[in-house]
Amino acid sequence: MKRGFFFWFLIIFFSFNILALLIGQVGLFDYDLGVALSQHDPVDWIGETGVAIALGFNIGDIIQEVLCILGITGLLRKKLYGWVAAICELTITIYWPLTWAGYYFFASKTAAFQMPESALITHSIFFILWFLIGISCIFYIVRNRHRFVTDF
Repeated sequence: MKRGFFFWFLIIFFSFNILALLIGQVGLFDYDLGVALSQHDPVDWIGETGVAIALGFNIGDIIQEVLCILGITGLLRKKLYGWVAAICELTITIYWPLTWAGYYFFASKTAAFQMPESALITHSIFFILWFLIGISCIFYIVRNRHRFVTDF
């Protein structure tokens, strides 16, 4: 069966995620560089606790990178493990924007949180977009699993 637009969209999306996650992990070693690369919020915006949470997520992102790699290789080979990894990765794609949106919502009520309103709006738009991509992709690959897997 021919691989259409959506198949290649997923491959590109997962590839972009790997790149963005790897760049974001720079913050584990040099947080200021992570900020300069637009992968982290400045400490004066989110406070020390916010930085600790961001770095904790960076460690967890290793799982997401592995899932992206398994998703890409498995989907290219039309294997079940690729489809399962893609579902798992997309579930994380839905989870993390909601988690960060919740963090920003509750943290914004504290004195340590000083993120400018324009940054909150930009982050919110990004979170909504990422959530919608994740949920749309999950529905599509579940409904069209025969296009992605030959060994179901």
